[in-house]
Amino acid sequence: MMPGGKPEPGETPLQTACREVNEEIGLTPDPARMHHLGLLEAAALNEAGFTVRAETYEYAPTDEQHEQLASLVPQAEIAELRWVNPAMSSPFDSASQAPLNTEQIFPLLARTPLP
Repeated sequence: MMPGGKPEPGETPLQTACREVNEEIGLTPDPARMHHLGLLEAAALNEAGFTVRAETYEYAPTDEQHEQLASLVPQAEIAELRWVNPAMSSPFDSASQAPLNTEQIFPLLARTPLP
């Protein structure tokens, strides 16, 4: 699953995304470097019969943040941090990835270059 969560009162989707990334993996994204991919939805991974809807963003890290990425550790509700190449040639492991990732986010990222 990607970092994410519900908005605080009065928060925009972009503000929510930046706050959740900071809380869950310790990276402080620059909102100006966030690229809105859209409102995406798919079946929830751990809740049968439920759908996840997510305002989804792609982030272009700064040069300094590129160095920081390898040292990030999971925080808050995140149990594990793993980097995945969305353009892998083999099928995505659906047992360990949320449908939102495999059906929506990864295919979109694999065909969309960073801005």
